[in-house]
Amino acid sequence: MIIETVPIDKAVGCRYDELLAGGWFRSKGIMYRSELVCMDESVHSVKHIRYAMSDYTPKKRHRKLLRQNDSQFQVTVSAVDITDDMERLYAQHCSRFKGFIHTTLADVISASCVCDSISIMQLTVHSGPELVAVSFFDVGSHSAASILCVYDLSCQKESLGIYTMLKEMEYLQGAGITYYYPGYVLHKPSCFDYKLTIGQCQWLHETKGWGAKEALDGTPSIATVLDQKMAELKVRLALNGLPSRMVYYPYFSAAYISELEPSLVKYPCYFEVIDEEHHFAATYDLEADDFVVFRPQPSVLYNMNHMLFSNDYLQSDKYEMRVMESAFYYPLEKLNSLISDLVDYQ
Repeated sequence: MIIETVPIDKAVGCRYDELLAGGWFRSKGIMYRSELVCMDESVHSVKHIRYAMSDYTPKKRHRKLLRQNDSQFQVTVSAVDITDDMERLYAQHCSRFKGFIHTTLADVISASCVCDSISIMQLTVHSGPELVAVSFFDVGSHSAASILCVYDLSCQKESLGIYTMLKEMEYLQGAGITYYYPGYVLHKPSCFDYKLTIGQCQWLHETKGWGAKEALDGTPSIATVLDQKMAELKVRLALNGLPSRMVYYPYFSAAYISELEPSLVKYPCYFEVIDEEHHFAATYDLEADDFVVFRPQPSVLYNMNHMLFSNDYLQSDKYEMRVMESAFYYPLEKLNSLISDLVDYQ
């Protein structure tokens, strides 16, 4: 399944460690696993990485960064206590985030949603009395997962994002933690690649468990397969005399999270066909391994008004930022015979 979820209260003790090792991560009150994500006007495969604490030694340049920043900043690790200063730093960063954005830091961290056997910790960085950075991470029985870091954007040269990761890892080594999960990267170069600069990480293979990146079996990523199929679909639509435009649909995840509305559109991208006679969409269904046609329309039951959108979404006309549903899905092979029905469909 492209997206899976499980309530956070099911992820207790060693079970949380097992979920992290399986490519799951926490999002508020649920554990979440996704194979795809929409951003930068594309669909990307998610690739999971982790660092083994027993094997980890900071690189020379990172040891230098630690010495320099340790001499001027004060670092504290404690239980979560969200303050106004932390919310101020979070507000600075909202314009830099990708995807959907929570309105407050407290909403992101949601410490009240974590079960008793998972500790959510905060690492604060002060310059005298001034808070310049804060990061948050979960600690299970033997594994830890990075959640978020925000820092004062006027302190760019201090590399506080990398610094907080290094200090988290330093703390976790001292606590006897086995694995540190800094979050996912993508199958192509992206803004998340700073996570790869820390050292030699392990990669989650689809069938072989964890290992070196070089040991990946070379199987095309699911996003690469989707790109190839969508290129084929564009040609097939053109051959039918149907002009189309690509639409990226970040809310595809809602169809997997919600079990109450099976009509929600579950595709991260589709071609929209709109002219004087036709109005429908076509895409490739990865799970069914088939092309489908459908008519998307705004959902009357669901909205996401409590979320903000990143600039990536707001500054492009290629995204559909409403929750969409469809009353029907048909195989593309029936396209020609369905066109008249689609025209008349209300």
